Amino acid sequence: MIEWLWQQALVSCLLICAILLLKPMMVKHIGAVGYYLTWAFIPVYLLFSIAIPTLYSLDADQVTSYLVTAKSQQQIINYSLTPHTTSLLVCWGGGFTVLTVWMILSHWRMLRSLKLPNAPTASLSYKKNSVNVFLSKKVSAPFITLAPHYTIVVPQHFSCLDPLARKLVIRHELVHMARGDLWWNILAIGCALVFWFNPLSWIGYREFRHAQELSCDAIVLKSHRPQYQVHYANTLLKFAATPSHSMLTSLPYSSKEQLKERIMNLKTSINRPGIVATIAVTLLSITGALQALELNKDHGVHNEPVYRATPVYPAKAVEQNIEGAVTLKFDIEQDGSVSDVKVVGAEPAGLFDQAAQDAVNQWQYQKGAPKDDVLVEIAFALGGDTVKVDAAKHEVVQVQNKK
Repeated sequence: MIEWLWQQALVSCLLICAILLLKPMMVKHIGAVGYYLTWAFIPVYLLFSIAIPTLYSLDADQVTSYLVTAKSQQQIINYSLTPHTTSLLVCWGGGFTVLTVWMILSHWRMLRSLKLPNAPTASLSYKKNSVNVFLSKKVSAPFITLAPHYTIVVPQHFSCLDPLARKLVIRHELVHMARGDLWWNILAIGCALVFWFNPLSWIGYREFRHAQELSCDAIVLKSHRPQYQVHYANTLLKFAATPSHSMLTSLPYSSKEQLKERIMNLKTSINRPGIVATIAVTLLSITGALQALELNKDHGVHNEPVYRATPVYPAKAVEQNIEGAVTLKFDIEQDGSVSDVKVVGAEPAGLFDQAAQDAVNQWQYQKGAPKDDVLVEIAFALGGDTVKVDAAKHEVVQVQNKK
């Protein structure tokens, strides 16, 4: 789990940086809507990275060899990664839980603070959905939320706007509803929470929300005459001092840079989803190929156990200066545990068998990747690399006894 988080955090950083660097070019050539759609590539990639390992299985004909030395055995145990992995997993889980609870409570408190009246100010019918509009003194910019149904909340001074401005504002919020942006926001914040330790995840989430607003602006103006751009820009300026609401509802208008970008981008109405799809498929194919190569490299031999108990070097073998090796076959269960451990080869026979079996029975692999007939070779050496193993034949071809 920790290894997957680390690897995907690095890849996500690269993807976020690439999208941010290519933003000017994408907005210019594929428009704000196209730029917004490219952000979907990140959750698609993460799902792809989870699905890919299921396409690969461990090769039962491959053998992983481990060396156990009598002199350094205690050192090997002390450097086990298991305690660190557990600590990191607990730390990640704690951060994930705390932030998730905090966001849910923040959203709930925000909705309660609105103190919406029982009767809506207006009720709209949009694509067979009923949308209520409420005025609230607690907000200074419009946004749409689920409370529990789709609800548009507008500031008190909304009624002072001219009819065209009100129409454009409502149209903007209805675009959010029609595209299901609230659900996409939940998915995006979920991805950010998974990688909560990575600052770029939060930068990417904020930029994703900004791209969402840019694309809504473009869609709103696409169905209106060009002269409406100035009117729409003036309407945006009236909400320039907006404080932030819940991270699941609206984006702060208080950023002057983002507001300026939204106004400047009103002239751009290019919408080429075909190009976006081509770019996304190309990037996904490249990333998938790299992921597959990495998995092939990782699975070319054998998955490393997440916990590996070190065999105890038999005292009798130490006293007699004997080295050797044991080849074991076992199954990996759905929960990552090991079962049906059998000795399929040993040299010398019977001396190291029990120590090897006792250790392997305690091994733990990643959950969700069961496999039958996994082969592992454990070599026992007194103090050096004196055991040679023929991995193809699963047998020891040379054992040097120290005298």
